[in-house]
Amino acid sequence: RSNRSEPQPLRLGYTGALEVQGLPTLIQQFRIHHPGYLLDVQRLSLEDLITSLQVGQTDAGLLMVSNPKGEPGLACKVLCEDPLCAVASPSHPLVLRNRVYLRDVVREPLILCTGEPIIYDRLMDCCRETGLSPNIVDRHKMVESALLMVRAGAGITILSEQISATTGSNLLRIPVQGLPSVFLTLSWRPDNENPGVALLAKLAVQMDQKPGQGL
Repeated sequence: RSNRSEPQPLRLGYTGALEVQGLPTLIQQFRIHHPGYLLDVQRLSLEDLITSLQVGQTDAGLLMVSNPKGEPGLACKVLCEDPLCAVASPSHPLVLRNRVYLRDVVREPLILCTGEPIIYDRLMDCCRETGLSPNIVDRHKMVESALLMVRAGAGITILSEQISATTGSNLLRIPVQGLPSVFLTLSWRPDNENPGVALLAKLAVQMDQKPGQGL
């Protein structure tokens, strides 16, 4: 019988759209570099993930926030600033414009994803601040559903640049003047004593600095 103590499990939470970003690579790299850890990964809504972190049910969480300081009561490390952008089919007229402004985008039929509420809320806040009324024709909880309707020619959507980079070659990302950014963070409760949190944060930052591997 070995006397060596095994590392405690690292409970990692994430929100829906982050599933299509660098999360699989992060998990793979963590398992390679720290094979002794049991990584318990769970997908939660943003609200449930924040609550789970605050009460200590989850050790660390990958989540998007509107403020780089993170959520109240949680420590965080900003992995990247992620500007919002429009996503449209290659035949959409906005694709041919040299410069696209927020006022141009909100006139178009908008198919928005509510599953990442920070993106949705940032867009709505920006429209209120500028006195613009977005032409929302549809809302979907899943990013994939919103993108399906965009592919079908029903309108355009708003995502972060990192999420939109995973949409495939049949859709195009359009930078938009006047759209804000969100921030991808690794967040945890300050008094969390699981050493795996620091190891995961270090690895996530290293990945973000490498082209093609960033979160």
